[in-house]
Amino acid sequence: MLFKLNYNKSHFQFLENIRAAKINKMDFDKRSIYKFYEDFKKNKKEDSVLAMSRTLIKIDNKIVQTLGGIGNRETVLCNEMGNWITYKSDRYGFNNPDALWEKELDLIILGDSYGLGLCVNQNQNFAGAMREKNKKAITLGGTGMGTLFEYAIFKEYAKKVKADNLVFLFLLNDLDNLSSELSNPILLNYLEDNAFSQNLATNQNKINIRLEEKLHSHINTKKFLTIKRIIKLHHLRDIIKTIIRADHEDKIFTSFKIDKYKLEKAIKIFTKAKDEFEGNLYIGYLPLSAEYMFDQNERKKLKKMSDEVIKAFKENNLDVIDFRLVLDEKKVEEIIPFGNIVRAENHYTPLGFNLISNQIINYIYK
Repeated sequence: MLFKLNYNKSHFQFLENIRAAKINKMDFDKRSIYKFYEDFKKNKKEDSVLAMSRTLIKIDNKIVQTLGGIGNRETVLCNEMGNWITYKSDRYGFNNPDALWEKELDLIILGDSYGLGLCVNQNQNFAGAMREKNKKAITLGGTGMGTLFEYAIFKEYAKKVKADNLVFLFLLNDLDNLSSELSNPILLNYLEDNAFSQNLATNQNKINIRLEEKLHSHINTKKFLTIKRIIKLHHLRDIIKTIIRADHEDKIFTSFKIDKYKLEKAIKIFTKAKDEFEGNLYIGYLPLSAEYMFDQNERKKLKKMSDEVIKAFKENNLDVIDFRLVLDEKKVEEIIPFGNIVRAENHYTPLGFNLISNQIINYIYK
């Protein structure tokens, strides 16, 4: 069963960020997300929730694949730079001001955790930074989303609003995500049946109820597992794993190859969306954070793979915005929290998000 909460980060990544903050003599909120959530509910918003991106639920005795989150709630997201990030979700559980659903939009961003905006404030993610530049933009993103999940979001939600431009975010690991997505019968229906819909938008109230039930169950289970982890000294083991991982992290992609079959599937999905969207569709190519954190040999391998993918997109008449062009001009610590001090897949800093937002605007409105 696919069930992913946006905060499902490995514990040693959190420890690594704490370690990096200490090296940089920066304050860092060391509370776990569960402790922060407990405090947040007690002191600010009793009905707040944790960010959720996708799960299977049952509505009216039918299995439903959710794509958004819990709507119109204060939502706890994540912490990569020292402070826990929260946002008020829109009516469908995405990270946007709700009123934008009533407007004609300049841009829609479709993506995974980068599209969602880990771990920056709502006005600092891609769409938020664009709104700061007077563009009406929303983001439809969720952690762990790959190309087929994003196409499903396009069908269920993006078509509900008029927009001039649509940017599909793409990373190399989206090809990995396609492995599970292509075996998901509900997602395949979107690809194989043009008329297929789960009618998620009209069922949001029921989705909210089921997701809250699942969240409460998860929290209760997590409390039990946390006690179990303490008893079994798992936290100590995680610290040891962190130390060991730092010595071998730069070898993680040595055997990574471009899967031509999955690349062809991704191209098929993007082409299908392009034919169905009434405005202009672009592929926003996001480099893996690893490309800025590994040694030169590893970076060359990743660059070669990225170049291969972008070439294939362009050969199939897909318009690509290569975000490496602006990110490569900056120091790694400027665009990724703590730079290469931490061996973890952090996302972008507010500056990183802003650079890419500017590039998108300049490219589209050139």
